Amino acid sequence: MRKIETQMNNAVRNKIAWSSSNTCTTFDSTIENCFVYLHGNHIATYNYADKELSLFDGGWQSNTTKSRLNALLFEFATGFSIFQKNWEWFISDFQNVKKEFVDIDIIAGNVATADAAKFLIKSGVDGIILGGTLGEASALIDDEKSLLTRATKEHVDGKLPVIVNIAEQTTMGAIAAAKLAEQDGADGLMMLPPMRYRATDDETVAYFKAIANSTDLEIMIYNNPIDYKINITLDMFDSLAACQNIVAVKELSLIHI
Repeated sequence: MRKIETQMNNAVRNKIAWSSSNTCTTFDSTIENCFVYLHGNHIATYNYADKELSLFDGGWQSNTTKSRLNALLFEFATGFSIFQKNWEWFISDFQNVKKEFVDIDIIAGNVATADAAKFLIKSGVDGIILGGTLGEASALIDDEKSLLTRATKEHVDGKLPVIVNIAEQTTMGAIAAAKLAEQDGADGLMMLPPMRYRATDDETVAYFKAIANSTDLEIMIYNNPIDYKINITLDMFDSLAACQNIVAVKELSLIHI
């Protein structure tokens, strides 16, 4: 991805007006929309409330337009990309993304059904996350979580790692969810900070450590201060380094450009 497109995505993610060369963004707080422009032409709108990305070509089917739109898709609609043929736009899935980003593995979600998992597998991902925020992590009951994990594990048949998200209100609940995921055959966990209220730094670290110490599964911490209002700082990660099974981070930071 080009540097200008990384900056563009950061601007959209952080709801700020930004401009560089031929590309700019504006933010309308009254309707929670961010608008993206290329050479003054409107090419995309992102709605934060619905997490919905709408694309336009601004009347131009240039390679630059395609590049900007695919950068937005990579960030805000992971798994999809666009291409042109005979002056028409078409949507493709992870296969094209992997062709462009050949040196990275793609772990994708958020999955709440076995059919969604099948779609991602067919699309060519390298791993699957079950029950992310948009995959109803905090809404599924234990039996539903087990069914989802077991059905997905059966379908991937050992070909891909299956990671189960943990989004719970209490430490005991999170430990129970981690043990359930391990029993159901999960290959790893993704963990959000404790839900419902804004925990302190010490509380958040204690929460993560307690869960990590309760399981042998490897863990990816999800830092999303924009949606969850808890920022996992570098000092907090230094403390978490004592847990050998905390091995990865999914990062969505408050970045200032």
